Amino acid sequence: MAAVVLAKTFKGIYAEPTDGLRVDALGQLMWFRIGLVTFLSPGGPPLQLSFLPSARAFRIGAIYFLAFMPVALLLNHWLRFTHFQPAAGFWWKGPATFVAFLLFVAFYEEVFFRGILQQRLTQWWGAWPALLATSALFGFVHLWFRQFPNYNWVILTFFLGLACGRAFTHAGIGASIVAHALVVASWRAFFA
Repeated sequence: MAAVVLAKTFKGIYAEPTDGLRVDALGQLMWFRIGLVTFLSPGGPPLQLSFLPSARAFRIGAIYFLAFMPVALLLNHWLRFTHFQPAAGFWWKGPATFVAFLLFVAFYEEVFFRGILQQRLTQWWGAWPALLATSALFGFVHLWFRQFPNYNWVILTFFLGLACGRAFTHAGIGASIVAHALVVASWRAFFA
C-alpha cells in the first residue's frame, strides 16, 4: 500500500487539468479505501471510525498535542529547521488547516499508521515494539517532505508518531487524528 503512494504513482495517472490543480489525491483516496476494505475485512483488528472525533477524543488528542509541543520545540532548537514566524492570516489559517487535516490528511495517515499498522504490529509483536516501529515508518514516510532527503522531518515526525500512537492507545483513532491535526495547524500558523 505505502509503496504505491511513496512512488507517487498517481501523479502519472492523474494529470493536472490546469497548473496547480492536483487531482492525484483522488487516486490516493481510492487506494486508501481499498486498504481499508482489505485490512478491516473479517479477522482484522476493529477500528472505531466516525466522521468527527468524540469529545473525549478531542480532549485526549489535545493533551497529547500539548505533551508533544515541548518535544517539538526542543527538536526545532536542536535541528534548526524552522523558526517562529506567524503566517499572514494565522488567525483563520490555523483553524482552517486544523479542520482540513482533521477531515482529510491526518485522518488518512492516522487510520493507516495507527488504526491499521500499529494494531496489526501490536498483535504480532506487542505494544511497545509496535509503537516504535510504526513511529519509525511514519517518520520515514516524511523523508520526501519538501526535499529529499529531509532527515529533520523524519526525526520530528518519528516523535509525532510516538505522541499520536500513545493518543491512539489511550483513546482510539479520533484522539490520534486530533493530536496530528493540532500539530500541523500550529506549525502552519506559527512557523510558516
